[in-house]
Amino acid sequence: MTGYFIHELQKERGLYSGYIGSNKQQFKEKFLNQQKIVNKYYKKTEKIILSNNSFNKSAKQNILSNFQKIQNFRAKIINTDISFYIAIEIYNTMINELINSIDDVVLISTNYKLSQSLSSYISLIKVKNYAGIKRGLLN
Repeated sequence: MTGYFIHELQKERGLYSGYIGSNKQQFKEKFLNQQKIVNKYYKKTEKIILSNNSFNKSAKQNILSNFQKIQNFRAKIINTDISFYIAIEIYNTMINELINSIDDVVLISTNYKLSQSLSSYISLIKVKNYAGIKRGLLN
């Protein structure tokens, strides 16, 4: 579930970039709809994270507080000017915290096959995230 949440948050970040890049003339509806999708996946991910002892307390708190930052600045994005770089940094922080939370599970897992699979999955997510950032900056 965390992977889906990360993916949807990456899509929101990309739509935000397109929205700002078009001087707030395009992508507004897609951006707002994507926020709803992200919220849905966040709720599912939050339940998993809070009920799972594989995530340490610090990782849980970071994820929850970073998502709150996103909620707080979303209204500013639509209604006022917010620095593109600050907004992208907030998105990137949240995404990286989620990726790191999966990485934490690998570190404490005693199941070798699970750890190996999760390590590969994390590498794929990191590469995909990096490519998305680069693609967004080029647009």
